[in-house]
Amino acid sequence: MPIPSRSRVFLAVVLAGVALGGCGKSAKIPTEKFIYTTSADCASGGKVSTADCDKAIETALVEHDKLAIKYATMADCDKMEGPERCERVAERHYRPRLMSFLFVVNEKVVATPLYAVQVSVNRSATLFRDAGGTTYDWERTEGITFSRAAIRKAEGFTPIKHRRS
Repeated sequence: MPIPSRSRVFLAVVLAGVALGGCGKSAKIPTEKFIYTTSADCASGGKVSTADCDKAIETALVEHDKLAIKYATMADCDKMEGPERCERVAERHYRPRLMSFLFVVNEKVVATPLYAVQVSVNRSATLFRDAGGTTYDWERTEGITFSRAAIRKAEGFTPIKHRRS
């Protein structure tokens, strides 16, 4: 049996390397963003399973407990957040009421708690905000899909300008 020449061995090694170069690498999963109000709303969007929606929301609720602004009185909370946007926490604190969740979906699912926009920030847009103050407007924020339930919730807690047909 003839011994392969060096060039043939080299060519075989290079071709094997090229052929195997893609092994183990998966295609990058695009990141999608959604705003949902509940686990059922999330699951009905068709992008995330109910179990993943539940798990992401459970984690977001822990974040809500840790990061939501706390006020000493309901009057202080109402003044900053707006009427009917606050809830009592324990016996001596008030915080903004959780309104919805920003879901970031790629290899994993992460939800972030969202609140109605603070009255002092903007009185005439349909906005949500996170604990850090980033706002999400269903009429202007690109790259995020808002569920119908999230839009209705924003409209219910924030005065809006009605568009002309």
